[in-house]
Amino acid sequence: MKFHVINVVGLCLASGELEAGRVVAKVAAQMGGEKEATIVGRGGLFPAPNAALANGTMAHVLDYDDTHDESFIHVGPPVVPAALAMGQREKVDGKELLTAIAIGMETAIRVGLASPGQLTKVGFHPTSVCGVFGATAAAGKILRLSRDRMANAFGIAGSQASGLYEFFSDGSWVKQFHPGWAAHSGVIAALLAEGGMTGPKTVLEGRFGVYRTHLGGAAFSTRRVLKNLGGTWELSKTAFKPWPCGVVLHPFLRCAEMILSENRIDPRDVEEVACLVPAGMVPLVLEPLDQKVTPKTPYDGKFSLPFAISAMVVDGKVDTATFSDAKIKDRSILRLAKRVRYESDSKADYPRTIPARVSVKLRNGKEFVAHTETNPGGPEAPMTREEHFAKFMSNASPRLGEQKARRLLLELDDLENADSIGRIMRLCG
Repeated sequence: MKFHVINVVGLCLASGELEAGRVVAKVAAQMGGEKEATIVGRGGLFPAPNAALANGTMAHVLDYDDTHDESFIHVGPPVVPAALAMGQREKVDGKELLTAIAIGMETAIRVGLASPGQLTKVGFHPTSVCGVFGATAAAGKILRLSRDRMANAFGIAGSQASGLYEFFSDGSWVKQFHPGWAAHSGVIAALLAEGGMTGPKTVLEGRFGVYRTHLGGAAFSTRRVLKNLGGTWELSKTAFKPWPCGVVLHPFLRCAEMILSENRIDPRDVEEVACLVPAGMVPLVLEPLDQKVTPKTPYDGKFSLPFAISAMVVDGKVDTATFSDAKIKDRSILRLAKRVRYESDSKADYPRTIPARVSVKLRNGKEFVAHTETNPGGPEAPMTREEHFAKFMSNASPRLGEQKARRLLLELDDLENADSIGRIMRLCG
């Protein structure tokens, strides 16, 4: 849980001056109201729902957050900001905060396990649709809602479960706003339930519940949602990202990285890069192919397999600078992107796992192949403590400076012993 908090706070600091982060933080601050919670990187106190909105958005701007593969949810950005905002408002200690985050994350993931992969097929973003329930659970736990009022809060949250994948059509920013809206909506739902508002108890499985309205008629299983609840923690299967792009690209980047580490390859000598791609991934990262080969915006590039893997081959790395206005126009990357080919793998157990196979073929006939059965940063290949800390420092130091960033990291790493999170959040200003 501490890694999730460290990750989210670092990402908020890194993205606060980027376009979408700056816009939402400014608008959230302009709304005014009670001084309750911190907008990371901005200083001052703002109403808890507004802080959750800004921080939840900033946590997702770089697409450098976490992912639970099977439910396909970026679970940290909607849940952690909701808990931080409500926790600061209610002056909870570190243990209470971490408990609320664990409950919220597990809730969001399990809501998404009713029909894995189906929300994306019909155009809904699972992070926002399922994330609002996680944010509600976290905020409700901090408010110590009764069982009945927590159920009402879920019922209220269901009417705010939204987030469309139409941003893929033009690379617009709105996807980055989705977890922020889920965090905001979760705080609002919990506060309304605390005040006495009611919501339908059958918000998930009912005749007009989320599963029947949002899954395009697909079958769903409430048994999967509740399976071994309290015994198996699905949140432990969450993957962190070593690269700032869609998690579905990570296994392919790792394969390319493996090939490059073992062979000296001049990108000008590459005849073709061939990828074996899970069938369910193809619409996300390869269609429409002409747009994926030549992304219109940096955010388009984060969901383009041809662009991302070509950048890895050409530059030998992928980082935040890869997805910039300058890089998406880089002729050497775009030339290679046109030579990326793919084959659809209908046997892959996607999205539960994300297997990948990459071959790099040279003009002289040589071919180099690598494959992996899982994504780096996932439970089978987790990031180390040192890697988490290094990622935080790279994200936070440019905004706070090395010394202040290090102090904040040490405070977050000792979060379970904090008597109040307000002091820590002030370090984020």
